Amino acid sequence: MDETLIKLFASERILIDGVDVTCTNAAEFIPRTKRNMGYIVGGLVFNDKDEILMMQEAKRSCHGKWYLPMGRLEPGENLQEGAVREVLEETGLTAEPVTALEIESGGVTWFRILFIMKQTGGVLKTKPDEESLKADWFNPGKVLNKEITLRKDDILRIIQKGIEYQKLPKLEQPNILPVVHPHIQILHRVILHTLTPEGDHAILVNTNKNVHLPCCVMGPEDISLMVSIFLLFKDVFGRLKHPPEICGIVSVEHCGQPEAKNDGMCLTSLVHTKNVLKFDGVNKKNYDWHVVTDTDLISKLNLMLAGKKILPFFDVNSGVLKTKPDEESLKADWFNPGKVLNKEITLRKDDILRIIQKGIEYQKLPKLEQPNILPVVHPHIQILHRVILHTLTPEGDHAILVNTNKNVHLPCCVMGPEDISLMVSIFLLFKDVFGRLKHPPEICGIVSVEHCGQPEAKNDGMCLTSLVHTKNVLKFDGVNKKNYDWHVVTDTDLISKLNLMLAGKKILPFFDVNSKTR
Repeated sequence: MDETLIKLFASERILIDGVDVTCTNAAEFIPRTKRNMGYIVGGLVFNDKDEILMMQEAKRSCHGKWYLPMGRLEPGENLQEGAVREVLEETGLTAEPVTALEIESGGVTWFRILFIMKQTGGVLKTKPDEESLKADWFNPGKVLNKEITLRKDDILRIIQKGIEYQKLPKLEQPNILPVVHPHIQILHRVILHTLTPEGDHAILVNTNKNVHLPCCVMGPEDISLMVSIFLLFKDVFGRLKHPPEICGIVSVEHCGQPEAKNDGMCLTSLVHTKNVLKFDGVNKKNYDWHVVTDTDLISKLNLMLAGKKILPFFDVNSGVLKTKPDEESLKADWFNPGKVLNKEITLRKDDILRIIQKGIEYQKLPKLEQPNILPVVHPHIQILHRVILHTLTPEGDHAILVNTNKNVHLPCCVMGPEDISLMVSIFLLFKDVFGRLKHPPEICGIVSVEHCGQPEAKNDGMCLTSLVHTKNVLKFDGVNKKNYDWHVVTDTDLISKLNLMLAGKKILPFFDVNSKTR
């Protein structure tokens, strides 16, 4: 496996030893250039003034409008011969690729491969032909503000990504051109990397028959690296606990010859996950971690993980608004919040107005370190609220309320259909323990959300765990006061985490958007 990785990092051809994950309708899809699919290759070219290169279209459908330099790959061509350089020749310039953007789906049949590039020479095109009228340099802000007439707005997010990239530290990145190698399908080979508890580099491998790197077949409906990675994680690890990070593109393989035979491609990406994950997926028995031992390979991996010697990855397809109607909705669009709050558009229901208002308030808060909490898959037959009630003792110690009846546990409330509210369950808990509410508690945030939903109609409940703070150590005067006590926290790491959470960090903020409703 070390030898395979060394060859891949050197842009050498590697045979596909097995396909492990298949996206939607991918098995039946055999790409044929300009018949049932096509490659659009383009460049986002910057000059020394950080201006971007634009082409003025000559085609009747978009005559006089501006667009990034792009071109369609013709049958029988390959990406190395007919892609980047051919597109640039139309502009009159020469440039070197600096980085690549995500393959971007253009519906079922077309998708684009995009490069960020730096001008190295040439003279701008001024004489019109059937393809374009001329080329020119523009300030990116002028394009983003639509001060020129664009052929299509879809390039705006590409330009924005390019601007973000230009602001990054200048790292040692290779000029990777596609490797000429035949493929009949669109494949994504994944080098999934992690560090073991001992600090060794480990790579995920499929051990079924031939040991090989996991490989995914991408279909016409899911031309996305992230979709295939999510499917791979589900296949191997069961569910995605820790979102992976795509460090960059290692290689792009395409041939295109003979015509209509090898119109597929293979992208190899380096993906990093922070933890050595347990195998809990459907096909977990087919996978294992391979520990890298080659010292030169370890050095290359360290450079790549630091963003050096690898083609950076940008997902330009992550924020594409829906435009095609279906049975669920017509389309998506952006609005100024004030316009919505003033009901200048027709709303389905007014209940979203207080949610929007809370969102605006949240945006004005200081940016704190908050976790991305995803629901924990755990079965519940009722709707529960587990309460971590915190206070400080007179001595300054952290204390948590516990129920000491039988097993010592955190207080838990069952929420009914008429009172689905965290505050209602907290008030009932205070009445049960302390008699009456002298000091209104403060919900600091949500610690976890647990839900399963499987099997159907069996586990449709959920459990929310919240951290609640009260200023004083309250006396037990409630009906069931004898069942409760304060537990003093002594673990130093836990005390540090509690301090962060109480300061609004490392916890999911809580907003009561239902406070004005019954």
